[in-house]
Amino acid sequence: MAELSKFFKIVLIIDILAALIYGILYLFIPEIYAGLIDSPAFDIHFWRLWGVTCTTLGVVGIIGFIRNEWTTLKVIIEFVVLWLILTNIINFISFATIARSPTNLASEWTDVIIILILIVLNFYAYLRENKE
Repeated sequence: MAELSKFFKIVLIIDILAALIYGILYLFIPEIYAGLIDSPAFDIHFWRLWGVTCTTLGVVGIIGFIRNEWTTLKVIIEFVVLWLILTNIINFISFATIARSPTNLASEWTDVIIILILIVLNFYAYLRENKE
């Protein structure tokens, strides 16, 4: 089984950090985070579900990093890229359907930019790793 390249490991570490940071914010301190970003709606159940989803992606990334095998991570990265694309589609739809404060709008655009960067990094790393 093929080992992961150094570049792919770096991208995976970035993915893990992003997932765990968002996971902590949404799972453990959703009330505080909602206040910081001036969220237009707050339902603790759905915020914590989102946090569990992000945390799960981070933990799966850690497992993949430890296993250090491309065949193990290939399907996971495909899932992650699809998940990120669909997440940004939802974000763009929400721009047109939800009234936002300037603080929340800035936060949402920051999320969109971070997700776009992760999509590009993961897609590039996937293509590069698949060739090797």
